Amino acid sequence: MTEQNQEKITLAKNIEEQEKLKVKYEEESKEQQQKITLLESTITKKNDEIFELQKENKRTAGERDDWKTEANARSKVYQENKKTDEQTNFLTELAKLQEKKGIKIEI
Repeated sequence: MTEQNQEKITLAKNIEEQEKLKVKYEEESKEQQQKITLLESTITKKNDEIFELQKENKRTAGERDDWKTEANARSKVYQENKKTDEQTNFLTELAKLQEKKGIKIEI
C-alpha cells in the first residue's frame, strides 16, 4: 500500500505543480499581452505624431513657396519701379541740361 500511496502523492504533486505552472503561464501571458497593448498604443501615438509632422512639413513647404513667389513678385515690382525712376531721373536731367544749353526738345 505504501507504493500506491506514494503514487497517489506523486500524482497529487504533479497535478499541483501542473496547476502552478498553468497559473504562472497565464500570468506571464497576461503580462505579455499588456506589454503588447502598451507597445501598440505607443506605436499608434508615434504614427499620429509622424502624420502631424508630415502635415506641418507640407504646410511649411507651401508657405515657403508662397513666400518665394511673393518675394519674386516684390523684386520684379522693385526693379520696375527702379527702372522707371532711373528713366524719369535721366529724362529730367537731360531736359535740364538741354535747357541750360538752349536746346528745346519735348519729351
